[in-house]
Amino acid sequence: MPEKNETIQQTDTEFMVPVAAAYLVVCITWWVSKYLAGEKWESEEKPETDHRWLDLLMMFVGIVGVFAAGQAYRAGLRIPDLPQSWQYLTVAINLCIPFLPLFFVLLVRRQSFLTIWISWRAIHWKLATGILSAIVGLATWLTIGNQWERLGEIARDSVTLHSLAHAMPVFMEGVAIAFVFVRLRWVAPNWLAILIPSLLFAAAHIPRFTETDQSLLAVAIFVGFNTAVAAMAFTTALRARDIIWIAIPHYIMDIAIGAFH
Repeated sequence: MPEKNETIQQTDTEFMVPVAAAYLVVCITWWVSKYLAGEKWESEEKPETDHRWLDLLMMFVGIVGVFAAGQAYRAGLRIPDLPQSWQYLTVAINLCIPFLPLFFVLLVRRQSFLTIWISWRAIHWKLATGILSAIVGLATWLTIGNQWERLGEIARDSVTLHSLAHAMPVFMEGVAIAFVFVRLRWVAPNWLAILIPSLLFAAAHIPRFTETDQSLLAVAIFVGFNTAVAAMAFTTALRARDIIWIAIPHYIMDIAIGAFH
């Protein structure tokens, strides 16, 4: 694997431009799908609440719970490894456990999955759009980054147990962003509701990025770049009110940039 992929993210232009272009194409693909699918893309209903300030408070409860569980994970508090043939299942479970506080909030507030943008309506369109957007997004990344020689490697990595163990955690990142956005939108304008979870998305990746020595400027550029990419993708997700489709290109792009290594 090329040297620059040994770290989860890089701050140089060679890295940022292909990734930004790839996610732009991913978003464009959704808009084309929306045009072709029409009303099939609309979710059953727009999630609303009669207790927006209570839900904002519960949102913070959920966020604090996620970060606390994440810190416990990093401190080594995890489910013990299962026998070797099941070790990747253990990895997946341990990576998903930190997101459980979000579902606790849903349970307490008796809220549906629509409040985290999960709906099974037109699931075939969502999966098809996700797969197509992942293909064109990856093709864009490979072309601009001049890395077509890695296509076979990325294809193989996408179906290894090591990578698949990270598929659900990648999906759960989308769940967390939707959870925050929906509740912020109940009390704030759309631009602020997009900015805050985008910043949280970037901040959640800082610990892994700083595992190697990084300057303050590099961290700032890293946060700014990830916030911008997340905001671009999330603006499209806002229109879709769905996170199923975008989890697929997110997973493939994470493999391409070496996020699971």
